[in-house]
Amino acid sequence: MKSSAGGLQDWEIAVLRACAEQPATGRELLSASGYSTRTGNFKKAVERHLARNLLELTIPDKPRSGKQRYRLTAAGRRLLGGLAEGKE
Repeated sequence: MKSSAGGLQDWEIAVLRACAEQPATGRELLSASGYSTRTGNFKKAVERHLARNLLELTIPDKPRSGKQRYRLTAAGRRLLGGLAEGKE
């Protein structure tokens, strides 16, 4: 897969875009990424997004909750905006 600006793969950017309109479930992120199962690569990418403050958990005190969603942060929105403009 191609590497895009910011050192992110295209599918990693698709994961961020999946959260752009509303918080997304892990299953929705998986679908957006093109993976059919939660691979180690997928899990590490989501962890990196969380660590870089691009995504945040909607229920941070219960990370394994069945109702957990992932929400795009302001930093994630700036990154996507920069990609749309051809920057960063």
